[in-house]
Amino acid sequence: MGIFDDASLDARARAVLEQKDRTKPSIELLERATHIEEAPSPAMLEDTAMWLGIVDDLRAAGLTTSEITRICLRAGLDTFDLHGPSPDMLAHVLVDEEGLAIARDLCEELAGHAGKLTWRHQNLANAALGRLAIAGAIEPRFDRLFGFYPTEPSSLRAIIGSLPPERREALVLANATPLTGPGVNTPRSAAFIVDKLLEISDLVPMPAVLAAREKALAAAIEDDEHGKLAKEIAAGAPRVVPSRPTPKALRALEYWLAGRQKAKRAQDITSLAQDIYGARKIAVDAPELASAAAWSASGAKRQKQIAASVAEALSACTKERAKVVGLASFGGPPIAVISCGKQRLSLVPGGTVEMGFSEEEEAAVRAQAEVNAGCDSHFELYGQLLEQLDLMRPITHVHVGPLLVAQGPGKTFELDEATEALSESPFRLPSEAEWEHLARGGKLRELTYRGDVVPDEPSWFVDTRRLGLKGANPFGLWGFGYEPELCADVYVGSHDDCPLDGSPRQGQGDRVVRGGAAQLYPWQDTGEWHMLLSAFRMPQSAWEFVIALRFVLGIECGARPS
Repeated sequence: MGIFDDASLDARARAVLEQKDRTKPSIELLERATHIEEAPSPAMLEDTAMWLGIVDDLRAAGLTTSEITRICLRAGLDTFDLHGPSPDMLAHVLVDEEGLAIARDLCEELAGHAGKLTWRHQNLANAALGRLAIAGAIEPRFDRLFGFYPTEPSSLRAIIGSLPPERREALVLANATPLTGPGVNTPRSAAFIVDKLLEISDLVPMPAVLAAREKALAAAIEDDEHGKLAKEIAAGAPRVVPSRPTPKALRALEYWLAGRQKAKRAQDITSLAQDIYGARKIAVDAPELASAAAWSASGAKRQKQIAASVAEALSACTKERAKVVGLASFGGPPIAVISCGKQRLSLVPGGTVEMGFSEEEEAAVRAQAEVNAGCDSHFELYGQLLEQLDLMRPITHVHVGPLLVAQGPGKTFELDEATEALSESPFRLPSEAEWEHLARGGKLRELTYRGDVVPDEPSWFVDTRRLGLKGANPFGLWGFGYEPELCADVYVGSHDDCPLDGSPRQGQGDRVVRGGAAQLYPWQDTGEWHMLLSAFRMPQSAWEFVIALRFVLGIECGARPS
């Protein structure tokens, strides 16, 4: 049975290949791959690690070394639904004694192959020739199978170095002409040829080869590599093939190690947001903070005393000097504004929030949809939102405690950076109920923190954003819906059975994200304005970009006044 025709072996291979997800090979496999690949990109290193895992699994499934080698060779012809092994990996599986016989059989089959070899066949040919070179067994009739692409330096030197001088010269000259023709970057091709000739310059110091190199260098004059190659020729020092793992392979491994660490750190934010929720808080003797009504009735003198106590507790918690900026009115109860470092925070009394998308909000959106009936992207602008109302219901009355809250939307981070920022901060993230309470500013059944106007026009977003703090809600807070703000809750597809005390839903998995419209501006008429709505919510996995943190701090305020 030939290398190119073995359906029975393919079936046995597929039974093993389909057993597991091979998109993320282990660190151990990546480390092993550095000893095989000579000059890999990170993607090449990952592919080789994947194939090392496949070889291990094929061996565990009882396939012989010869069968495994043939499977790897057939995979190089795109037989299976995954990247085939690299030339270095093919050389690795051919290295044993059985591999020598297979390499000879492979060359026999390729030598009888009609027409020019495809790049996949060339990969196989170079790997097989490299194995024959180790045994000094490259027959002259196999010389035509050789190609500079994609041979790595050590394999190239092994193949050329195994031949007598006259065959070396003929083989190198046969491959020393840059490609030309439609769609070919001739200067790039010429630079590639010069590069390969320099790798074997000490093995083929023949006048004809040197002349071919000079001709290729002249053709490479417009390539970025030309100057560097010319300097190397002038220096005359032979290249040294580094031992494995090579510096480039180690850099590729470092890339993956850093990426895996970054991904793990990004995942950590889900448990961190939940774990720190109850721990990051301050305590003051101020039962008046339990509700907006009790806070408003306490009078300005008492409010200032409470604010000073909160600032003192905040200083002790953050190790930074916090001070009361003053009391301000934003159209609701008096709000104490406290500064801490570069952060300005509103002292927001506790209260009850009506969490969810109300019938009044639905009616406002439906009315706007009717006004804009027939417009382009009507479903994306309105219908899609109205189909998702169950995700924002049922309407649930939740009591939340008092909070210190960053007045503006938080800075955006990559997820792993967000984990670092949250772990290093003395603040925490709001629960979903707290976020909606803060966004609504104590008001009921209004679409956004700015009122009940449907924010479907980009001008609404631009004009409101320009206001900044001047456009704050009654709690002195602004920018809700702008950035994708992470909440402490695990995402559930409705408000059914949510905690009524304002605490986050517990569990592993995606956190809730609120907002994100600013990250998608200028909008593409695909419903980006939905994210501005106080009730709009989505799972963290639905958000592809950066994440924002609106820091809050819980306040234990003593017994609730009667």
